[in-house]
Amino acid sequence: MVNIIHQPHDKLFRTSMSDIRVASDFFKGHLPTALLSKLDLTTLSLEKSTFIDEAYQSTEADLLYSVMLGESPAYLYILCEHQSEIDKYMAFRLLVYTVRAIELHRKKHPNDPLPLVYPMVVYSGEKPWNAPTDIYGLFGEEENLARQIMFKPFQLIDLARLDEQEIRQHVWAGLVEFTLKYRSVVRNAVAFYDVLLPWLKNIEQQQGESYCKIVLNYLINALDIDDEKLFVQKVQEHLTGNLRGEAMTLAQRFEQKGMEKGIEKGIEKEKNIIAERLLSEGYDLALITKITELPLETLLALKKKLH
Repeated sequence: MVNIIHQPHDKLFRTSMSDIRVASDFFKGHLPTALLSKLDLTTLSLEKSTFIDEAYQSTEADLLYSVMLGESPAYLYILCEHQSEIDKYMAFRLLVYTVRAIELHRKKHPNDPLPLVYPMVVYSGEKPWNAPTDIYGLFGEEENLARQIMFKPFQLIDLARLDEQEIRQHVWAGLVEFTLKYRSVVRNAVAFYDVLLPWLKNIEQQQGESYCKIVLNYLINALDIDDEKLFVQKVQEHLTGNLRGEAMTLAQRFEQKGMEKGIEKGIEKEKNIIAERLLSEGYDLALITKITELPLETLLALKKKLH
């Protein structure tokens, strides 16, 4: 009696290509010469990973191989498609699977350069393949623009080095850029308020009150501004109406933040006292870390201080 083999295409592909001799011969016959000449196929190894989405598991199979490319690891990814209909978005899915393979490697080797991943599709359907083989063909009428801007170096907007006058030319977007630019430190608080608060008032008058409140809330919570009196003084000088009331309400958080900082310092001091006592009594560092939740570096510094 002949046993019925479920998903025979999948099993034939996986079983055959799991034999490194078969896989090596396959790659010798199909990889581009420029890539093949740089790979050491004697290092070819099958990885225990699959990236196929659940919806395609019954119609596809995939295998991932690692191989040395000079002194660095690289990956060869093969997807075997045996569904009757051609997937128009195969190029996009391969991009997703390629990124997953890179991410898998990055988790194992977080400090290494990203590896090269070369994707391939094995297709055995009766219809000639007519779907795009690169991602750009999927952008329709914008294919040419996609080729110009997609998968290029990303645009960096470095606010810390962006000219302030350039920022101020854009009233709405410039406000958040200006606030973020000075989020860490305000070297001249008076000048900062004299620019920011009239700016907020201007946007409020353009029906942007909710936006102004978001910026004010961020300002109170994110910036380390110690002079509460100056802030209140400048709010009274520049703001009116609802926005002034909102700013004054938010200003009350200065006091709350100060109290929270004081509590945090007190807790940290108490932890250090407990840690010093346990260290002097010879307790294990791991146990002290668990008890006090202090980092190992802090405990080592305390231990050095005691001795």
